[in-house]
Amino acid sequence: MLSNTPRSSLKRCTPTALAALLILAVSVALWYFPKEYAYRRNPPPDQNHMSVDGVWDMSRFDLDSQNVFLGGEVEYIPYALLTPEEFPARKDEAVIGKVPDDMPFATARLRILLPGEDRTYMLSSTSIDYSERIYVNGEWRQDVGQPGDSRVTSIPGSAYIKLEVRSENGVIEIIRQSSNFVHKEGSGYAGIYIGTPGNMQQMIAHQEMFGTLVMGLYLCLFVVHLVLFLLFRDYRPNLWFALLCLCWLLRTGFTDYKPMWSLFPGLSWTVIYKLGCISIALTGIILLLLAKSQFKDIVQKWPSRIAIGIYTVFVPFYIAADTVLISKVKIGCEALLGITLGYIIVRIVMTLPGRLRKQELYFDHCVTLVGLLAAGFTLLHDTLYYQDIKPLFTYEIGEIGIMALMLCQMAAMFCGTMRQVAEAKQGARIAWENAELARKNETLAMLQAQNAQKDLDLHRQLVAQIPKEHLVVSGSLTMNTIAGQAFLRNDDLLLSPKEFAILLYLIRHDNQVVSREAIYESVWQQPITEKDQALTSSISRLRSKLAGSEYRIAAVRGQGYRFEKSL
Repeated sequence: MLSNTPRSSLKRCTPTALAALLILAVSVALWYFPKEYAYRRNPPPDQNHMSVDGVWDMSRFDLDSQNVFLGGEVEYIPYALLTPEEFPARKDEAVIGKVPDDMPFATARLRILLPGEDRTYMLSSTSIDYSERIYVNGEWRQDVGQPGDSRVTSIPGSAYIKLEVRSENGVIEIIRQSSNFVHKEGSGYAGIYIGTPGNMQQMIAHQEMFGTLVMGLYLCLFVVHLVLFLLFRDYRPNLWFALLCLCWLLRTGFTDYKPMWSLFPGLSWTVIYKLGCISIALTGIILLLLAKSQFKDIVQKWPSRIAIGIYTVFVPFYIAADTVLISKVKIGCEALLGITLGYIIVRIVMTLPGRLRKQELYFDHCVTLVGLLAAGFTLLHDTLYYQDIKPLFTYEIGEIGIMALMLCQMAAMFCGTMRQVAEAKQGARIAWENAELARKNETLAMLQAQNAQKDLDLHRQLVAQIPKEHLVVSGSLTMNTIAGQAFLRNDDLLLSPKEFAILLYLIRHDNQVVSREAIYESVWQQPITEKDQALTSSISRLRSKLAGSEYRIAAVRGQGYRFEKSL
């Protein structure tokens, strides 16, 4: 059984803590390789790798040594969806720069100058949300959704693009048609990795591995904690944590490198986008419910009700609203999630001194706080990153913070479940002991009732054997005047003749004060003398023989004695 002291709880949870730290270390490694390692092996471009008038000159770069990220401005023709054959004819309309977010459709041309002889390369990028058609060296290669010049003809989509291409005369020319009628923000038309197929496949494998493994981790956590909830229904945090893992399983599958797109290619972009937004609102609700069930008195009544009410309003809004409107409003839900996370952290920190004083601070509380702080820090970092402020890393790190929160919460849930099991065992043992005691008391009561009935029967038999004219009865006290015997229930008091006579006199004057002189003269048939202690000694012996019964001989100061029967 777990002790209720924090020190004992921490000691008992050490194996779980070590396991959680090990899993966290492995997960950080899995994050490091597709992220930090990839950026070290394929660094973001410096000025030599940026485009000039939409052209990347890579003719002096050794692509066999590493992959290269190509960014910068592009050459594009606004409000036109053109094929490679049509683009040159409208060259005079071309603009060099970044395609504005509010431009609904355009066609961009990207030219890459490569070293040496013609050879095969690989291009990789996430697709331009929200629909595009890609041509390489005049040949159609891939459609993501269906670009169009109106909301009716444009069908949004998303994919992770991986294309093997061959340079022609040391040039790769890419035409990208794109349309966006579904989101307030557009996407850059540059942002392409290029390298040899072997190096690119290795990089892509590292990148895809992270999303797939994180999805697998969330799936395992969902199943394990759902089973734990079904086994120990009194510990409700397992249910909320399982649902939280399910939310982030789906969200991870449809973001970043989009592993779920490979499993469900027929899913609509609109449905996926709305599901992603809904997952944020559900995450806020589940976090509040999880904190409320895991920490006593952490989540206050009215703030939680207001927040859950707002989150609940967001869900039907996301289902019914147009995606453009959603893209403008969803920042409010994301900000509320950040506020919710900060509120829970502040409330936990505020209650720490009180929990320490009451010895109610457990390992699961501490590790949850660590996870929340990690998630809060990384989300703040990403918020600054999205505002073009790069305080630490040159890319988003929010997923590692969420993973840290999930892993820390996993350890917390296991420790909480262990404590719940220990408390359940203790409760079951106490209940069994109480039931056993009740059974013994019931048996004892039954035996006492049986004995009382036997005593009553014996007493009746005893009374029946004594002639009525020689019988004196006072409750359970029976006296046979002819035999000089007194019985307390069925036990013979073994009185001497003088003791018998004194008791008989007292019974016949029940609840009356009788003087010592009267008793003495009745029993000894003579006046009492000042030095005679015979009566006092006899009274003392009578009291001893009546001890433990309902009868007592009370001394009344200055008057004598009184025979009493307690109720």
